[in-house]
Amino acid sequence: MKTRIIIGIALSIAIAIGLLKAVPPREVWHYLSLAKPHYVALACLANFATLLLRSERWRFLIANFKPLGSWSVMRPYLVGIAVNSVLPFRAGEAVRAYAVAQSGIDKTHSISTVLADRSFDAITFGVLAIVAAQVIELPAPISAHTYSIALSSVALVATFPIVARVSRSMRKREQLGFRSKLERKIAKRLEPLLTGYACLSAGKAFVCGLLSLAAWVIQIAVALLVVRAIGLNLTLDAIIVAILAVNATAAFPLTPANIGVFQVAFMLALAAYGIDRNGAVAAATVLHAVLVIPVTIVGLFLLNRHNYRITFWRQGEKKAS
Repeated sequence: MKTRIIIGIALSIAIAIGLLKAVPPREVWHYLSLAKPHYVALACLANFATLLLRSERWRFLIANFKPLGSWSVMRPYLVGIAVNSVLPFRAGEAVRAYAVAQSGIDKTHSISTVLADRSFDAITFGVLAIVAAQVIELPAPISAHTYSIALSSVALVATFPIVARVSRSMRKREQLGFRSKLERKIAKRLEPLLTGYACLSAGKAFVCGLLSLAAWVIQIAVALLVVRAIGLNLTLDAIIVAILAVNATAAFPLTPANIGVFQVAFMLALAAYGIDRNGAVAAATVLHAVLVIPVTIVGLFLLNRHNYRITFWRQGEKKAS
């Protein structure tokens, strides 16, 4: 883990140096100095609304194993987001799975709900990419990439119900009579993911999908507020494409909080629409701060207060002894 953190920080520094060479800091600061605080504050509040919707989606999945209150799920969800912001490679997903398991849910089930929860972000991202490819007039540098993402997303959306259906059978793997040790091993490895999918009916999947799409809409509204805050004149099409771009890079984050990669992706997406790079980097910086800083502060506070990490390591030490 330490090696990954060092690599992530090194990548962030390298990207930041590259940005400083490509975009004059003084010009970026000019845009940042124009930021209207009330718009930024509204954007922060709206971002917490997206997190509330996504935590409710996760609570909806957890309810298949144990009903929990909204705050009992929101708290570990915020902790997981905070850890994702500090550590690379989605370490926060494991932390929130462990944290919610302290509510009396089996760890295998808590992991399965996290996997299923994250899959809805991927699926609805794919739906948005497909809609964007068909409805929005995309500039040439982006159109080819968007269509390739859309085709991949179609495959993902198409395979999801198949996986869910197969998973119901996999839950009864003792009755399936596997022919080889390899088949049993694969089934065991896939069990957490399949368990999360197996509890989904068509109605539950539809509700989770609606919550996901609503969260995406509010995230676009957050970007609109940020753009308005610094006075950039952007079309809705450009903002949607920029949001899709930064979320595509966040699928496999290489740096803590996706620092550097976020700014580059946002800048390149807006540059395709002829937006000034200085303003694009300024908007990306404010948007990234809105999405990361308040949530990280709250999440780390909850992490320290509820002692998730310390409890985890103490249990690990007991097992080791």
